[in-house]
Amino acid sequence: MKMAIKPQNFRSLQNVRIIGTFDQPIVGATIDSRKVAPGNLFVALPGENTDGHTFIPNAIKSGASAVLCNANWAGSANWNGVVPLITVPDVTIALGELARSHRRNFDLPILAITGTNGKTTTKNMIAAILAKRYSLLKTEGNLNNQLGLPLTLLHLDESHTAAVLEMGASHAGDIAYLCEIAEPTEGLITNVGHAHLEYFKSIENVQKVKGELFSYLGDAGTRYVNSDDSRVMALVTNAVRCVNFSETSVAGMSLEISGKDEWGCFSILLDNKTDIQLKVSGSIMVQNAAAAIAVGLTHQISQDDIKSALENYPGEKGRMQRIDIHGFHVIHDAYNANPESSRQSITTVAKLSFPKRRIVVFADMLELGESSSAEHAEIGKIIADNAINAAFLYGPETVVTANFLRKNASVLTQHFNDKNALGDALAHFLMPGDVVLLKGSRSMGLETLIPVLERHS
Repeated sequence: MKMAIKPQNFRSLQNVRIIGTFDQPIVGATIDSRKVAPGNLFVALPGENTDGHTFIPNAIKSGASAVLCNANWAGSANWNGVVPLITVPDVTIALGELARSHRRNFDLPILAITGTNGKTTTKNMIAAILAKRYSLLKTEGNLNNQLGLPLTLLHLDESHTAAVLEMGASHAGDIAYLCEIAEPTEGLITNVGHAHLEYFKSIENVQKVKGELFSYLGDAGTRYVNSDDSRVMALVTNAVRCVNFSETSVAGMSLEISGKDEWGCFSILLDNKTDIQLKVSGSIMVQNAAAAIAVGLTHQISQDDIKSALENYPGEKGRMQRIDIHGFHVIHDAYNANPESSRQSITTVAKLSFPKRRIVVFADMLELGESSSAEHAEIGKIIADNAINAAFLYGPETVVTANFLRKNASVLTQHFNDKNALGDALAHFLMPGDVVLLKGSRSMGLETLIPVLERHS
């Protein structure tokens, strides 16, 4: 049986009140009553639109072994449920405390990954490599915040011999808080770029927050350092245990680009002997792969196993994902967007040699604060400077992108405030042989254009 969350872990929570007895093992946790598996802890979170406390009966019917809830929940006054009710003043804080307490039951390497771009791709590349040696726990999807990371850790059990955890941030102190919960033994920062500037205000503040990971590690932890990024390099001046990676060198071994296919998928040569063909488009994938190789080599994974893992890595949904529709090709990269990732995606499409036409569908990059107008105008310049035939722009922030293109470029430019109108115009415009890039912040919902294009004949 998997290691249960121990009763003493619950009893150690601050200002906790436990109603009932721990008669059943508690294994794993969820905040979604629809995803409760037998034995899970159900974490009832209060919310603006949906209150998790409402779904406590459903969670118990689905097999929850315990419930963590707010001390002010009215239902706790006369609780006579069949499972223990753990009440606390703040469920989110208690969830983090519980995860930290549970994590301390295990002595194993835990790698934390943060950065502006490439966190999820790099995490999954690393996981594919480390799985050659370890039984691995990893962050699923984008569960990388103050809720997702503790929920991931609460699935840690005695079968695991290592963990790879993704950490996201939108405010100062976020990474430090997640480190206090996960207590990582290793850390990797993919890069530092312009994201969440509405909250961070400057890239220097982004750098400080990402640097909270390296600061936590102290002298004992291993840092994986992107030596192509000066802002990451500046965070390790006093570090004693560093493994560097770049597009030309990994952990002291040579790395070079040895080729590129028609889709812009690079092959890389490691140590002048191991040729690795990547399956995902874009030069950023070379950087992501270099980071993963650095971790693999440090953990004594063979070059052959590293090659096998990376060559079988298929990429992520919504991240340079290729979809063929009616003879034209969609590159779905609209999982999220910031200035750096948008620039990389557009230039990757521009360098493809085979398309009849290269079309960019670009939606607002959100959370850029006062720099939003300048950054959206800069995207117009990037489109104008590259071999893009048409730009379909969506959202209020991209008005400045459209204005720049109309004044400074011969690119066919259309702007839309209505996504249905955008989808209809795009469907009628595309022809066999075209390549169309979808890029924008996730909440702009560009992925909904894909079924529109599929239905159009």
